[in-house]
Parts: sequence; structure tokens; C-alpha cells
Amino acid sequence: MAEGGAPPEGGGGAGGQGGQGGQGGEGVGGGTTGFGAITLYSQSTEGGMLGGFAHELPPFCTVVEDDGVCHYLQCGNFQFADVIDGGAITLSGGLVPLTLSYDPQIYGYPSIDLSTPLFQAGQVLTVDVAGSAEVPPMHGTIEAVGLADLTSPDLTNLAVDLSEPFAFSWSGGGTAGKVRMMMVTPGPNDVAHGLYCDYPVTAGAGTVDVTMLAKLPPTADQGGVSFLLIHEVEMGAPGWEVPLVARSWLQSSSTTSGYAGVQDIPIQ
Repeated sequence: MAEGGAPPEGGGGAGGQGGQGGQGGEGVGGGTTGFGAITLYSQSTEGGMLGGFAHELPPFCTVVEDDGVCHYLQCGNFQFADVIDGGAITLSGGLVPLTLSYDPQIYGYPSIDLSTPLFQAGQVLTVDVAGSAEVPPMHGTIEAVGLADLTSPDLTNLAVDLSEPFAFSWSGGGTAGKVRMMMVTPGPNDVAHGLYCDYPVTAGAGTVDVTMLAKLPPTADQGGVSFLLIHEVEMGAPGWEVPLVARSWLQSSSTTSGYAGVQDIPIQ
């Protein structure tokens, strides 16, 4: 059994951010439309910020079915978008102010990774995008998520039975956002099959219905399950789809990493 691994965690957009983008309408900033993502993350011993913008997103994942709680996806080979300069991206209101700047040598925004937490539960985080000839200025605020502990199931030697509801619970996390359970199995033709299900963090527990679990192809030893606390708001200008995400991985005492995620497990 290995640790980690999951389908897209949300906050889709440009520059290698996972997740998905939709179609934009008429836009500003050079008369174009576009996509992006700005992700803020914080754990007990680390934190960071990453982001990017693009006019188009390569196809990656397709939502095949959505029951309002769970989303079943099929994902092909990941491709990087052509990231464009949107000006400086600044963060304030957390524990550490940060600024992301476009680097033409890498054709993107280098991420900032800290050895300390970036925010605490309940803090109001403010992000401003300076804008450029191709990207309009943007402004957004989001309430920071906290740290949550997975209380069940025990991830030691976890095996998922697709014929039974998959229940899990957690403690902590604050009041903002949702806990996302992510499950992935491989399929034929290099297509990954993913399921992610969202529950209010204040609920303390969630159960994945058998009907949605049955969408996943079974695997004896190549499955993965992860748990994420995520809060997402839209901060784009007209014609632009740019989610602003604050997230933290759930913690677990049953993994060596301390994070609630395992892979190479049976899901069948």
C-alpha cells in the first residue's frame, strides 16, 4: 500500500492546476475569454500558493455523471495549458503575505512553497490580480479552511467494497468549505476513472452511495482514496472562469505521511 493519489482536487485551471474549466462568454482583457486558478494551501507544517491563466484548456477530465453530491469523471492524459501573463497575484490576510509573478523563462508562475502554515481557520484571505494586456484585473476574498482529522475509516490496509456504501467521518476543520472524498481506479485505454463527493465540513461525516461507487472499474491493487478540505469561490472577470481555492488535506494518524490518502489499494 502506498500513500497519496487522487483524481482532480478542484480549483481547475491553467498552469498544471488540476480540475476542470467551463466555457466562458464575452470577456475583457484584450477582448478575450479565458480560464485560470489560484490555489492557497496550508497544513500544520507547510503552506503555499500557485496559480496561472490561459485562453484555452486542453481536454483532460469529463464529468460523466453528477448526482448532486458525487461526480463521476473519466480522465485522459494530462496536458499543460499555455500559461499567459496576468500580472502579479498578491495574497493578504493570512499568516504570510505572498506575491506570485509570471516568469517568462518557464512560461508560467512558479509556485511558492513554505515550511510554515499559510493561514488559519476563519481568516479572510484577499487575492488581487494586477491584470495585463491579455488578462483583466481581478479581486477576490475567501474564508480560510482549518485542519481536520479523518476519524474513520482506518486507512491501514484499507480495502473498498464497491457493493457497500462507503462511509467516513472527520473532526475539526472550522466552518468554511466542504470535505471532498476522492476515489480513483484505472481503466482501459489509459483512462482513469474518478469519483469525488462533497459534504459540508460541519456535517462531520459522509456516505458514498453504492450507485455512484458502481461507476468505478474494480481493481485489485491500483486504487486510491484521499480526503481534502476545500473552500472555493469564483473571482473571475466577465468571460473568465477563475476559481479561488483554499484547501488542506485531512490528517490521519494511520499513514506515515500524516495525510489522509492511500493508493495501490483494492477497490472492487
